[in-house]
Amino acid sequence: MRHLTLHTDQKFRSTYKPVGFTLIELLVVISIIALLVGILLPALGAARRTAMAMKCASNQKQMGTAWFAYAVDHEGAAVGSWQSYVHPVHLGGAGLPGKHWYVDLYPYYSTSIGILECPVAPEPNPQFASAPAGTLVPGGAAYAWYESGQFSVPLNYGGFGYNNWLEKVTPGVANAAINAAGGRAEDYRLDMGIDELVATSETPLFGDSAWADTGWPLETNPLPPNYISPYNSTGAGYLERMCVDRHNEAINVTFLDGSARRIRILDLWSLKWHAKWDATDPPNLP
Repeated sequence: MRHLTLHTDQKFRSTYKPVGFTLIELLVVISIIALLVGILLPALGAARRTAMAMKCASNQKQMGTAWFAYAVDHEGAAVGSWQSYVHPVHLGGAGLPGKHWYVDLYPYYSTSIGILECPVAPEPNPQFASAPAGTLVPGGAAYAWYESGQFSVPLNYGGFGYNNWLEKVTPGVANAAINAAGGRAEDYRLDMGIDELVATSETPLFGDSAWADTGWPLETNPLPPNYISPYNSTGAGYLERMCVDRHNEAINVTFLDGSARRIRILDLWSLKWHAKWDATDPPNLP
């Protein structure tokens, strides 16, 4: 019995071979893993960017809903913005504190203040954090605009701009943009009450922007030197404020019909920004 046991043990030892990987096999496995990672990472990055763009569009649509709710509560009048409040003809006198649209809309989005943000630009540019009270400083492709603590709203920065042609303008009063076009405010404005709005599927309400006010865009607004450059406050055209490369050379725009869609930066001139907009031959596109 002892002999048999010893014989079996010797046989097991003679046939046992250690199990392992050679250096070449390890290198092959590592190369395959690296190749798979290289294939998957761009796809994951693209999926993340798509998800952020969808969230941005969703936030803008919710802001559009807040805009309409405000209009319903105010007899069809669009929410005002800086020009509506600061102009001496408006609200009965000069020296009135200007304020932006997001302040008056706050009661309509107060339960979800994050809808002011584009996920691609979720924070204000840190170099503007020490701006004086009441100062609105521009953002860009990766940063939000920022207004330094003048109004009692919990979030004073955001990623979207408002089409100021929608706000109510006093007849006979012209601002710099209208003067440049040789017209009067009432000839260009779009806001005659929500029941009278036309071309709603082509008229922008909000869009990705480096400024809270998109301003009063005109067909003659030039492209920035680099058309996807961050907005420069000394720029010549209001549409420059929306030339922010947040969604692959495009931005999200919410329209008066409640829809939101991706618009190429070069196609911003084809939208109907004011009542006389002629988009048949945009003069500034290369």
